[in-house]
Amino acid sequence: MSEPTRDQVYKWEGASGKQYEYWVRPIYTLWKEMPGNFIYAKAKHIASGDWEPLYIGQTRNLRQGLADSEKAAEAIRLGATYIHAHVSGEIEEERLAEVRDLVGKHQPPCNKGLQPETTAGRATGQGGKR
Repeated sequence: MSEPTRDQVYKWEGASGKQYEYWVRPIYTLWKEMPGNFIYAKAKHIASGDWEPLYIGQTRNLRQGLADSEKAAEAIRLGATYIHAHVSGEIEEERLAEVRDLVGKHQPPCNKGLQPETTAGRATGQGGKR
């Protein structure tokens, strides 16, 4: 299995059919201090682009928000080795709508049993306050 390139982009499809482009990076990548959506993923087969999402969330600050989540730790325990992320708008409801759309289709194990607002808000470990 080869590593993703620095410029690798993966398109995740939501329940609505909308496609979202995410950068693919190793799990401990430092991100910009910007709002964004992210997916902790396990590579099933990198070369063919076959990924399993383990946790989908959003944060006001990708740099801080990805490191603080209890759900992120759970995703890592389940085998997450990459983060798929992209910079999103400042409006939290838009980021939450994307999370709901993606969770609705993929049903990641670390999102199960959580309300969409809780799922995304707690991704920062601060109730979405980042």
